[in-house]
Amino acid sequence: MHVTKIKQIGVFDTVRVQHKTYDVEEHLFRTRFGAKIPQYNQLRKMFSTDPENLRILATTLKFVIYLANGDILFYEFFPGFIWDFASIVKLFRSILDNDDIELMPGAIIHDRNFSVHVMSFTDTNDLFYEMIKHQINYPWNNKRMRRIRLKAWIAYNAVSSMFGKFFWRKRAIKRLEYTLQFSRFTRIPFGTSSKFAIENFLK
Repeated sequence: MHVTKIKQIGVFDTVRVQHKTYDVEEHLFRTRFGAKIPQYNQLRKMFSTDPENLRILATTLKFVIYLANGDILFYEFFPGFIWDFASIVKLFRSILDNDDIELMPGAIIHDRNFSVHVMSFTDTNDLFYEMIKHQINYPWNNKRMRRIRLKAWIAYNAVSSMFGKFFWRKRAIKRLEYTLQFSRFTRIPFGTSSKFAIENFLK
């Protein structure tokens, strides 16, 4: 799976899950967005991770991803969407920052795919890798580009490991239901008239 172009509509605005302030955040999301987020004691079971690793989206985000085979992927995320930074296991979290803006677009989409299984395990991880690499188009000899590609390689190996496969199979039904409530996905195959769909999605 090769990405040729990415359009992002909206900017990341996230809330870090913290036990001491979670009741306040829960009230905020309910009153400001009409979003009912899970109670704190439900998070570990739903997401199979320490709740402190989780982030809650506080805005609407859209992504249009163009693939080399001509397909177009549409993702939309709503306030209240929760993700755990690409389902990366604890072993790698000391290397990869949960709030790294260069990894965040790929991470939120990877978590959505990990929960809903709209594509295979391999394609889910390949798309994550491609999205990280695509963030900045600098030449190969540029230091920042080399750093991004290194992070992409580390992140890809983390989610493709046997631990990643285990969590892929372990997917919790409540997490699936919650993810579907706060996100949408559409794939337009190559050859389909897509101009109207893209214009409508970008509004």
